[in-house]
Amino acid sequence: MENINQILREGDWVKGVGKHGELIHGFVVKFDIHTSKLTIKVVQSDNELIIGKVVRLDQREIKKIEPLWSYSEKELEALIDLALSSRDEAWFIKLTDQLMKQRSNDLNSKGNPMKNSRYQTARE
Repeated sequence: MENINQILREGDWVKGVGKHGELIHGFVVKFDIHTSKLTIKVVQSDNELIIGKVVRLDQREIKKIEPLWSYSEKELEALIDLALSSRDEAWFIKLTDQLMKQRSNDLNSKGNPMKNSRYQTARE
């Protein structure tokens, strides 16, 4: 699993192998840049005793993965509204980009998915 060049942050989803060979799937709670050790909250494992607990692993023992879910269009719209109300421009741009990609994938054959969208005019 060695991939020392990957950039890991708190909240990133990871998978790897624990000290006793158990498969681990979880998210980074803490990353110690000086030792390359990660504290991971285990959400899935073949060792049921560690599910819900935190484990410390070396960065070389894990691999970053993408989350297993995606937001629905309505959830993205609600999050975009929240980003607007909190005036978080970076989050707003990230969410609207995600919404545009999702709509273009879902409606690729039906024309411009953002046409007549209230978020398209907000971005312009």
